[in-house]
Amino acid sequence: MRERGALTSVVVADDHPAVVEAVADVLTEHGIEVAGRARDGDDALEQIELRKPSVAILDLRMPGQSGIAVARLVARSAPDTSVILYTAFGDRALLTEALDAGARGFVLKEAPLAEVVRAVELVASGRTYVDPVLAGVL
Repeated sequence: MRERGALTSVVVADDHPAVVEAVADVLTEHGIEVAGRARDGDDALEQIELRKPSVAILDLRMPGQSGIAVARLVARSAPDTSVILYTAFGDRALLTEALDAGARGFVLKEAPLAEVVRAVELVASGRTYVDPVLAGVL
């Protein structure tokens, strides 16, 4: 959990550069620091361990390690970084696996970008965020 008044920092990882830039832009517009950008799971893990952001937004399916694999590793190597998985695949098995891996948030790519901001704010404050479309499956 971040300290009161501390700036929320985020690493954004997705294998689609346009997605990374769109998410980074909307976070910056809302006063959230983008500490790093990554295009695959290995780069994401390296940046998270180096920069120790408040939150990491990880694409579920990326080259190298998946978002779930990175979430498992981050839980051990950077436990103060909360992970949000950002994906087009919203089935119950993936959600359960993500939460079991230590992810604190799960956002579908079909959601408006404002939901990503909301998820970051909630997760950075120590809460959990599950996309409303998936909340019923829990």
